Amino acid sequence: MNLKFLLTISLVLALFTPKIHAQVTVDKSNFPIPAAGLYANIYFASNTSNYSKPTEGANQTWDYTGIAPRGRNILVYRKTENNSDFPESYNHASQINPFSSFRIRNTWHYAFDNKGYYGLGKHQHDTAYSLAGVTGNASDKIEFDDKIILYKGRVDYVPLPMKFGSKWEATRVLNSPAKLTIAAYGLNQTEGVQRSRRTVTQEVVGWGKLKMDDANGNPGEEMDVLLLKTTVLITDSIFLAGNPAPKALLDAFGVVQGQQTKQETYEFFRADFGEHLLEIDVDPDTKNVTELKYNPTGVPISTSMATAPSNSGFDLYPNPIVAGQMANFIFKNMQGGNYQLIIRSMDGKAVVNESFKINGEIMNISIPIPSMLGSGIYYYQLTDSGKRTLTNGKLSIIQ
Repeated sequence: MNLKFLLTISLVLALFTPKIHAQVTVDKSNFPIPAAGLYANIYFASNTSNYSKPTEGANQTWDYTGIAPRGRNILVYRKTENNSDFPESYNHASQINPFSSFRIRNTWHYAFDNKGYYGLGKHQHDTAYSLAGVTGNASDKIEFDDKIILYKGRVDYVPLPMKFGSKWEATRVLNSPAKLTIAAYGLNQTEGVQRSRRTVTQEVVGWGKLKMDDANGNPGEEMDVLLLKTTVLITDSIFLAGNPAPKALLDAFGVVQGQQTKQETYEFFRADFGEHLLEIDVDPDTKNVTELKYNPTGVPISTSMATAPSNSGFDLYPNPIVAGQMANFIFKNMQGGNYQLIIRSMDGKAVVNESFKINGEIMNISIPIPSMLGSGIYYYQLTDSGKRTLTNGKLSIIQ
């Protein structure tokens, strides 16, 4: 066989062989979930009808550039230290959770180990509501006592290690107590429980390249990702004094005994970023997309944007930010030179003073925000070597 023929065959194979992407594995060593952070960069898409559920399978390319945001979700996670009620807790977050028309204050605790990131349970805080609007009796009420409530069973929000074909099945139960006082039913601080059973199936159903916009709204670099599919069946039951609650009472609260809710979600993950990049909620029956949430801070800025013609720019994320986090200052096509960034408190005291050099391309400068700073509004100022102010603005810090 002559050399010319071999070269011809090699050229044909190079031209017509499909591009093979790199399959990744995500585990605890390369999935740095921050113990404390402000998840304020989870954006919601303004129009879900433009999207369909992602294609499953190996060696895929998913393009989700150009998503128009309609708002953001803000949830603060704090590092847990020396909590005897939740000794395994890695971090925690406070939330207001609904029951019927009532809002319950809870602090949820989470743990992180080699098998994944999962929930431990909640600290339910004292909350009480009058039931006069439901029963017509001013003395009727519902009370949610201060309690530590642990999950029975474990379900991972992020199961690990993740690789194509990995699959998990699990069930957990959460019993949330309350006391009911309703004269018409002879209830006087009668113990009640909402029992929520969650049965979850998770599977890594795809791998390939994901395209998304970066924090500046420009198409970012392609990312090697895994696609995790999660299906959930939630069954809620209500008990009073150990017995199923009467239907007439449940009807008054708009609650159905044994009500079941199905959920189906797709999430994209990459190594070295401790959150999901993109979450797509799907109606389990119609398979239509019902919600699309994405996190642009995990998208690498495209190197091609450094030479693309554009106006000079400056961006900052996250804002608000938790004290102790890294603030990311993005400089786009600014004139090369030496710069100084100062962050001041309300009384004018400089709490951060950093000098650095910009090379005129896109640069992401990460600056630590001191952990001892109190919550409040701070002011940043960027100056050049001639002490001229180029930009300034407000930075909200949360302790």
